[in-house]
Amino acid sequence: MFSRVRVVTKQHEGMSYVLLTRMFSGLYETIRTGVWRPTGIPAIVHLAEHLARSAPVHWCVVAKTVEESAVVAHRPRVLHFPNGVTMFVIPRRPFTGIVRIDAMLHAVPVALRSLAYAVRLGDAVCYCDRSHIVIAAFLKIIFRRSVVIRVLGMYPDQKALVESRWARFRAPLTTFAYRVRYDLAICSQDGSGSEYYFERLLHATPNRWVLVNGVGVRAPARALPRSSGPLRLLFVGTLTPTKGVMEFIEALGQLRARGHVFSASIVGKGPLEAFVRERVRMLAINDVVEIVHGVPLDEIAASYARADIYVSLNVLGNLSNTVLEAMAAGKCIVMLGPEPETHTDEATTRLVPDDVVVRIDRGRVVVHLVEELQRLLDHPDRIRDYEERMRLFSRQFLWSWQERIGHERQLLEHVKTRGLSNRVGALTCSAGSERR
Repeated sequence: MFSRVRVVTKQHEGMSYVLLTRMFSGLYETIRTGVWRPTGIPAIVHLAEHLARSAPVHWCVVAKTVEESAVVAHRPRVLHFPNGVTMFVIPRRPFTGIVRIDAMLHAVPVALRSLAYAVRLGDAVCYCDRSHIVIAAFLKIIFRRSVVIRVLGMYPDQKALVESRWARFRAPLTTFAYRVRYDLAICSQDGSGSEYYFERLLHATPNRWVLVNGVGVRAPARALPRSSGPLRLLFVGTLTPTKGVMEFIEALGQLRARGHVFSASIVGKGPLEAFVRERVRMLAINDVVEIVHGVPLDEIAASYARADIYVSLNVLGNLSNTVLEAMAAGKCIVMLGPEPETHTDEATTRLVPDDVVVRIDRGRVVVHLVEELQRLLDHPDRIRDYEERMRLFSRQFLWSWQERIGHERQLLEHVKTRGLSNRVGALTCSAGSERR
């Protein structure tokens, strides 16, 4: 067993936190209505809720696109939620209508406003996502703030900064910002190559932690009785090309053409939603495929409970929140296999045994997905076998959001009070830590 990390947890008067992040799609409804019901980014949402129980939390949300800015009608907005979180939304005004020009005109004033917002709150811990890495550098170097870098996995542009001199040459300020010595850096272990790239990208910050995210509920000890009717497939995620939703639909079309009986749910929203609905109609599978436009975090568990097979085709990594929740529900999971060239899902393959999930060849996604789903649909007993193995595995592998956020809270409090020791941490399971 791994040993737990023990750090000081004493609460100090005057402690406060500033969260600097972009406007995630999971915050749209919360910002639009002023009612706290996020539908995504649970790692940050749960942390904000947890911190606000005992300290002021100021969340600066920056719109990076015109679509995001439209949520607040392109005007700044301040929201005070009953849970203690104060949210300040910075819009992106469409100055010229030309995306590239507007991006440049938008960058400087928004950066200054975000910086001013963090500075005026005094001696607070500044918790910055990757879109605020340059601001984080200014806060650390010039204003001497306690700064935590929070990365929700490794994206292609971040990987390029590690592997490509040309990418570093084109983004010198961002490259410099990643090389600043911060108080703490935390990265989600989502299968995106976090362990490999995170160490190289933020090597100047010795206190680096790669953390598996938490789950809402643990896997049931026994299989739940399934409802009558055809086997049900589930896909949950933002409707973007990298999530693999179009490949999932193509596979469903082929299964239907071969005479297989099933039903499927696609839960999510995003830029491909209109294309998804049209493709479902063209393939004549709209009678067995439902598309649900986002589900609040406190209701998503019901979607997993009803499913028999969960499918994850995320090309960026398949140890994401949605997969962890499917594990917690004890489901038969079909996911993409590893990609050694980009180190994607190498950690997933190491952490999740081959006999617990079904892995799909990235070189022939639709063909292999159809083959594996067909095998499962033809032999439901195989689904039950995978469910049983997943229930046993997940009870050892997963930890709750309360445990996960409690661990991160301890790290943040230690940054505020004494600073962390110069040791690198990498959490690979819910029970504790693995030192590198």
